[in-house]
Amino acid sequence: HDNESEMHCLNAYHLNADKYERDKTIYTKDYPNYFKTLYKNSTIRVDNAFDSQLTKEFVEDYLKPIGISSVLDVFVKGADGLFGVICFEHIGLQRKWTDEEEEFATIIASIVSLAVENSERKKVENKLLLEKEFSDELVGSLVEGLSVVSLEKKIIRVNKALCEVL
Repeated sequence: HDNESEMHCLNAYHLNADKYERDKTIYTKDYPNYFKTLYKNSTIRVDNAFDSQLTKEFVEDYLKPIGISSVLDVFVKGADGLFGVICFEHIGLQRKWTDEEEEFATIIASIVSLAVENSERKKVENKLLLEKEFSDELVGSLVEGLSVVSLEKKIIRVNKALCEVL
């Protein structure tokens, strides 16, 4: 989320129930220790989620009701910093996450980060293209001659009206 005060679940898949969940919102003010650690470390790896200082804020509201005993969460970056979090959650007996699983989660988050950054870049490119088209049309419609010159004194652009005067 833009102001980093809340996070919206885009898609959560529950393997045991074979179903997806969406539209859940969590507020960073309700989980300050978790988010402070996530922002600092980019990864939270907890084998015993009920007893960890990192996840204790989630125990009553989220972990216990679903039966999540272990979590592996990885920060997803966008062009402007935080975009979101990919969460790997284990239900049932505690799971000891391996280094390989953490590396896998980090690679997945990196791939998602690249996709997010690419999408954000395309949005900016489209906006720039619209601005350029508007600028071209505006400059072309002027009845007065106009020349755009760079700081290096090179002509960047002239409009049709200036060409007709010359």
